[in-house]
Amino acid sequence: GSHKHQYAYNELGHVLVELGEDAAALEAYQSAVAIDPQFAEALVNVGFKSEEFEEAKNAYESALAIKPTLTNAWINLGITYYSNYNKDPAHHIQKALDCYQKAMEVEPTSS
Repeated sequence: GSHKHQYAYNELGHVLVELGEDAAALEAYQSAVAIDPQFAEALVNVGFKSEEFEEAKNAYESALAIKPTLTNAWINLGITYYSNYNKDPAHHIQKALDCYQKAMEVEPTSS
């Protein structure tokens, strides 16, 4: 049924990334999330491809609300805060450090 389409859109996004079509990839990932708002991995992909701080931040936070153990979401959220730290330097750097700490907590084996 139609509930499988979100996976097809997510895979399409990966293919478009490989082709260097980032804007189209983002749309594919957004389509996957539109079909299944609980699709945490697709939310992470939206965050990764988004150029907008708020969209990226919200995508990662939504993914983590669904799956708190997604290490790459914590790391990417940290990177998102850090790379936009000029918006609010002290707060953003603290948030970035918190995210990296969380990533290490959920996956203690990675160094």
